[in-house]
Amino acid sequence: MNLELLDNPIWHALSGYQSNFAIKNLYAKILQTDIGLFCAIQTADAESFEALQSLLIENHATTALFSPKELGFSAGLECLRTLEISQMVCQNLEPSKNLEVHELTSEDVPDMLELVQITKPGPFAKRTIELGQYWGIRVNRQLVAMTGERLHLPGFREVSSVCTHPDFQRQGFAQALIAKVCQNIVARAEIPFLHVMSSNTGAAKVYEQLGFVERKKFFGYVLKAKSSEVTS
Repeated sequence: MNLELLDNPIWHALSGYQSNFAIKNLYAKILQTDIGLFCAIQTADAESFEALQSLLIENHATTALFSPKELGFSAGLECLRTLEISQMVCQNLEPSKNLEVHELTSEDVPDMLELVQITKPGPFAKRTIELGQYWGIRVNRQLVAMTGERLHLPGFREVSSVCTHPDFQRQGFAQALIAKVCQNIVARAEIPFLHVMSSNTGAAKVYEQLGFVERKKFFGYVLKAKSSEVTS
């Protein structure tokens, strides 16, 4: 497996398996806004930043960019927020509590969006479910926990949208769901990876218990275009 692909995972996902979800030009790509809020550039240079600015203006989008190196942006891009993110890779999947989980479908999206609104695990839109398989746990018909797949690039799939309703935490739901998603990924001869806020030490500890190890620190940038005009 080429681990270097994980240095720019959004670019490689939107250049390959998930290219049909991308809005793109030669040097930049963004996810369709009803799929997610992520973007990627080929290289961190003025030409790529201008290409990204153009896409953001054309699609009235705000987006998030990941980079293993700290970036400074051109005048046409405004950084709304900077995040410190840990990228983790599953080296040896550990067993977890065996719970009944169910595959989620488009019919479950309203409940998924409601859970995301409560738990705020990160960007999740009405068509995010199209990026991969999602699994959930219901208690008395209420969706109380879910996890799924987001980025897909050669040899790797990203575990994402890990969330549990506050009233149902500490019952092993997240661990069971992550294990299910990872088992499916491994069965396809791919490696699970994920991103977690560096400040979220509790979640990172859960991931470590399941066999994830930190690969690299990333900078996350929430960006929008400053102006409606793009220089040619």
